[in-house]
Formats: sequence, C-alpha cells, structure tokens
Amino acid sequence: PALKFKPYYTLTKGPFIFMLGPYTVALATNDYPGWEIFYKEVEKLFVTINSLEISKGTYRVGMTYINTFPGNIIKESNLSISIDNNDQSHQPIFFRTDIYEKDFVSRLTVTNMAEFSEQSEIKDGSAIDIDTYILNPNLSGDAEHKFKDLLDQEHSICKKLFFGLLKEES
Repeated sequence: PALKFKPYYTLTKGPFIFMLGPYTVALATNDYPGWEIFYKEVEKLFVTINSLEISKGTYRVGMTYINTFPGNIIKESNLSISIDNNDQSHQPIFFRTDIYEKDFVSRLTVTNMAEFSEQSEIKDGSAIDIDTYILNPNLSGDAEHKFKDLLDQEHSICKKLFFGLLKEES
C-alpha cells in the first residue's frame, strides 16, 4: 500500500519540487522559503488541479516538515526517554508516535542517529519529522477555501508540535 502513493514523476522549478502519481499530487522544497511563499505555490497548484475536474476525491491532505540538526537533538529537546529513571538520550534512539488533535493526525518521528546531506557532504546528527494530515476531508462546495483552511490548521499544528519539542534557550 505504501507504494500506491509514491509519485511517478518529479519536476523541479526553482526551489520547488512537484511530484505526481495516480494517487499523489505533492509540492516540496529543499530550502523552505517560509509559509507565505510556500502556501502561494501550493494554492496555485491546488487551483490548477481542481479546475481540471479529474479527481475522484481526496483521500489525504497532509503537510510534512523534516528538520535536521547537528548533534543529539534529544538532549536539547523537551522529549525525554528514560528506563528506570535513567536518561537514555545518549543511546541511539528512533522514536515514532501518532498524536491526535481534532480530525488531524501528526506522525512524529525523532531520531538522534540521522544521516543527512548538507552542501553535498553527508553529516551525522538528528532529525525531527512531523507529518500532519487529515484523511477523507470534505472539500465539497468551496473547495479552495476549505483546502486553505485545512492547510492553515495543519501548519499551526506542526508549528505548535515542533516548537513544543524544543527547549527554551537560556
């Protein structure tokens, strides 16, 4: 089933990566330009796809943020993992959980054993991956307005979860 939603085609224009498959339309970016700029591109894409009237329905509307960090982010976060009151943050950790808020699900993945590319160089560090989505949303009627509202809610949930994980700087 996971392959069902994989894109068949990938096109790049500037910082944006458009992905398309029989069950998938997605927009990504390697360097996040900020919510306002990114949302304008997503909105243009949705209006274009919606105007074609080829969709048989919307199964999932989601938003994923993947943030990488040098070092061990678990030691710098509000996430704690302990066994018998002994801190385990120095151990290799891959943590995943689903967090439910209203009709949305946020799949949170945190690891302190990530490998990522930075300027063509492979680095070791940590990653926080937040995938917030809603299944089978009702987009009938004013689909563009409802879509924007869903994305705004998802963006807000992602931000709240991400910044809730980070310790305040002292």
